[in-house]
Amino acid sequence: MTSYLASLKALFYASPYRLIIQLSPTDIFCALASIHKQSLIIHSIEHTPCTDHEITTTSIANPTKLVKLIQTFLSHHNQPNLPLVCFSSMLQPPTNNPQHVLQHLLALSKVSGPVIGLYNNTPLTKALTSNAIIPFTSPADTSLINYITSTDSRNWHKRLRHTFLLILLPFCGTLSYVFFQKHSLNTIQQQEKRLNNYLNSLKPRVQQAKELEKQNKLLTDRIKTIQSLTTEQEIIAHASQTIAQHIPPNTWLTTIRIGHPGEASKQTGKKVIETILNSSAKTLPLQLEGKTTDPDEISKFLESLSIGLPNSTLSIQHITRAKQPKKGAQKPSPYPYNFTITGAIPTSSS
Repeated sequence: MTSYLASLKALFYASPYRLIIQLSPTDIFCALASIHKQSLIIHSIEHTPCTDHEITTTSIANPTKLVKLIQTFLSHHNQPNLPLVCFSSMLQPPTNNPQHVLQHLLALSKVSGPVIGLYNNTPLTKALTSNAIIPFTSPADTSLINYITSTDSRNWHKRLRHTFLLILLPFCGTLSYVFFQKHSLNTIQQQEKRLNNYLNSLKPRVQQAKELEKQNKLLTDRIKTIQSLTTEQEIIAHASQTIAQHIPPNTWLTTIRIGHPGEASKQTGKKVIETILNSSAKTLPLQLEGKTTDPDEISKFLESLSIGLPNSTLSIQHITRAKQPKKGAQKPSPYPYNFTITGAIPTSSS
């Protein structure tokens, strides 16, 4: 389980170090190094002599001991599954055939991470210390791993990590955008719901306002009608009252017309009202007809009317003596006089 977790960690975590192994029939060197340009920077190195013939001039005789030795080194430095580079004296030109390379790969693949190179170059020595720098080149004729692998199969951890990131980043961005749009949509829906509730709460008030407006218009029309009728009735009532108060004792009226002459007496009031409503005239015609036994009272009657109805223009149209009855009839005594007063009175009662 521990090795599985370490492998999983190595899949997503790129260590800056490389595991350097140098094999020879007499010595085994293990080192942690980083590659900088065309040089190796040694960070830690350990040397183990070959006492039990683990390594021969042609093969790795004891892979199990070699694996245990290198795993102990990696555990000590807490660096599992590092990419591995092997320097081996067995990879000299007389013996560097593909079988030896495959034997190296089979043995070293049990030790650590991917084998990224098999080199026969500048050897490690016991004199090297931390931060030591040694040349490191990889010409095609010494990188013998090319016999059995291709460039496309190397550094697959890094390519897989980049591929995963290229997939993960757009996915996370899309997911974030979806959540943002969903949140915005929820916010808009809540606002729309609140507005609908508010509009629904306003509908009864709007209906009440319309009903009140109708009632107000109806009441306004009624008030105007009542005011008009009141004004009209006040004019007629005031004129009638003034006439009744100032009639002399020996005089009586036979006809009172308020409005245009010639109208029937039963339609006088209605015509007066229509005249006030449909006309902008400021005066109304007035005609008084009657009889008297004392003609002098008519002039006094006219004077009283002029005082009782200010701004009126009234005058005596005529005073004539009534016709005498035929002979043989009983003679009334004395004979009355007929008179007519005409003019105009103001439509205002002031």
